[in-house]
Amino acid sequence: MKQGILNNSDIFRIMENWAPKNLAFEWDNVGLQIGSYNHPVQKIIVTLDVSEEVVDEAIEKGANLIIAHHPLLFKPLKQVNIDTAKGRIIQKLIAHDITVYASHTNLDAADGGVNDMLCDLLGVESREILLESAEDNLCKLVIYVPDSHLNAVRSALG
Repeated sequence: MKQGILNNSDIFRIMENWAPKNLAFEWDNVGLQIGSYNHPVQKIIVTLDVSEEVVDEAIEKGANLIIAHHPLLFKPLKQVNIDTAKGRIIQKLIAHDITVYASHTNLDAADGGVNDMLCDLLGVESREILLESAEDNLCKLVIYVPDSHLNAVRSALG
């Protein structure tokens, strides 16, 4: 990253530090939806849904990154028909080089995320997780090294 210039990937990293993708439900589609990881960020629009009005506002205000709660691309596309609302949205996004990033169920479940904010606003004090959205996948690592290299490998792994 050049001094003072953030790329989309820098913003995505900030979002994923707050709301890691592994918190998203398996059926959800979070992260980069349309666009580039590498383009420099000029202005950002944050929205619930990526509607045609939101895209038009991004174009008007010179924003080139939209962060949405609900994914624009939820199911796999079979076609991009610009006679439909979604097709026109996709066409405008690509034509104006606007990137879309979604943070949905991972942002709902994140510490300080949507669910926590709603509980805070409603004054809910007693909170518990009803359904875990992610589990850490653990992998077993087995390494055979000569005794002479044991400390160096142990140190590198630590």
